[in-house]
Amino acid sequence: MYQLYVEDLNGIWKIADMGDDKPAMNYQANNIAELKDRQANYSQALKLPPTKKNCLIFGMSEQFDVVTVFPYQKHNCRLFSNDTVLAGEGSFLVLDKVTDFFETQILSGTADFFELMANQKISEINLGYFQRAAHTNGSGYSDTKYVYANATFITGGSSVVDNSLLHAYPFIWFRRVIENLMPTGFTLNTNLTNSDWNTKAISICSLDTDMSSFTPYSGQASQNGSTSTGYVKYNVTSAGSQNNLSSYLNGTTSILKYKASFGCTFRLDVDNEPNPYTLTIRASKFPAGGGAEIILVNNYVLSPGDQFAQILALNYGDELQLTIKTNNSVSITGNVGIVIWSGTDGYGDIDIARNIGFDTKLDLFKSFVQLYGLTVLVDNKSKQVYALSMKNLYANKVNAIDWSDKIQAGDPETSFILSGYAQNNYISFEADANGYIDKGNFTIQNDILDKWKDLFSIKFESGIDYLQIANIPLEEKDSEGVVSFKGGKPHIVDIMTASGQKYARHSTVQSFVDSFYPELAAMLDNFKINEEFLSLKDEDVKRYNSIINGVPQMFIPVYVQKYGAYFYVNKIVNYISGELTKCQLIKL
Repeated sequence: MYQLYVEDLNGIWKIADMGDDKPAMNYQANNIAELKDRQANYSQALKLPPTKKNCLIFGMSEQFDVVTVFPYQKHNCRLFSNDTVLAGEGSFLVLDKVTDFFETQILSGTADFFELMANQKISEINLGYFQRAAHTNGSGYSDTKYVYANATFITGGSSVVDNSLLHAYPFIWFRRVIENLMPTGFTLNTNLTNSDWNTKAISICSLDTDMSSFTPYSGQASQNGSTSTGYVKYNVTSAGSQNNLSSYLNGTTSILKYKASFGCTFRLDVDNEPNPYTLTIRASKFPAGGGAEIILVNNYVLSPGDQFAQILALNYGDELQLTIKTNNSVSITGNVGIVIWSGTDGYGDIDIARNIGFDTKLDLFKSFVQLYGLTVLVDNKSKQVYALSMKNLYANKVNAIDWSDKIQAGDPETSFILSGYAQNNYISFEADANGYIDKGNFTIQNDILDKWKDLFSIKFESGIDYLQIANIPLEEKDSEGVVSFKGGKPHIVDIMTASGQKYARHSTVQSFVDSFYPELAAMLDNFKINEEFLSLKDEDVKRYNSIINGVPQMFIPVYVQKYGAYFYVNKIVNYISGELTKCQLIKL
């Protein structure tokens, strides 16, 4: 006996009238032939009759009118068969349209998790901030969020690799990002080892130049030393090294090239004289291309002992001039050399999440899953998200479940081709600006298959190493040597260390395929897929769809004495309680 519990529009759970229709449920850990889709469990179309109870659940009047187009609705649901859960927490009922029936479908498994991820923007999560030059010192800087590493950023690379950490570029650790993608309450549980992803990082290369992505100074910056004339002195000092800002803005280095504008703070101190002073302050900036622009003219009244600070914005290559006049006609004029801020809360912090190059959480999570060839299973009770490789399946052969007595007499439907694969299977990163595509492939020893097939493209940009470090072309240099920022797409790299310096090298697609796809390739070599009719019970389906003691049961092989072999249950097809059920079994 089936029972379908549905949450109505008011949040009240009710038992729906199912009429004579029975839900034919499909279960799959990960249909191997559709790695890129990562399908969830689902039912075939389920037609619910237009009874009074069902009309109330879906917010319609008791007078059931035939409607050919109906707004999409989604309701939390649970499906039971003889008190056995067939679709549990995290399941929902989708109302597709209304004809003579409410035409619906049940989605469960990872469906709610992937939908949640698709509806959340990466820009809305906190991945921290980086400061372009704040921590680049003699020993480098890294933490659990990001790391500074050397790379080249001019299109085509550079003939000279500058290993100074002052010119290093920030990357964010891949593991840190993926773990932070989890929705509130969910925890990632994966069998990846530390060595599998602890050196992987993503380039921060879109670099949002909208000033709202920057945080302002929380301290003061200013000029080397101080000058006193009359009763006023201006003091522009820094907590860092005494490098003049102009050397960082003139195009000779990459230390600050990617900011939209730069701030300086100058401070005025009034000496201990008995009377207040009126100060007229004029600030002009001189752009690198010539000309001048007045950016501040104002009068201020300061009492003895007062301090005054003003933040001014500078653009790429600008120089700053201050003119300060007191009410006793003493004037101070000078070019102010601004030094690099080196504190922990300096001007120019850039929000990592807004600059990582992915839109939604699902975009990046799917790239992670595809890189490592993982199957995703979600325990909605414990809020555990399992992302497991095929290594787990083979490791669980010792825990195999005997399905020998469930196989029916007769020959199975046997196929030596699993659609979606070829003898050579290619996975790629996206093409770079020059059309270069980094590809990796694995082979299947099966002459019946087509020669080759492109499985999917992963949303990292292809990249090459130049002089043994990653070339990420964020800039272009024109015929006169002027460098302009062009931005770019995310790259995935390995952070290496040599002679105390950190540097980035591209992680190739083939390196991921060689490390994380061998078990899948071995399963597909000369495989045959048996479509057997089995006498499954509700408890068998519930177990297959469960995670017991932290072990996803979909990753427990079954043993069939008839063949003397272990099998991976690729899919349970159209299960209806009490009827024979077709299952796709792949020999291990």
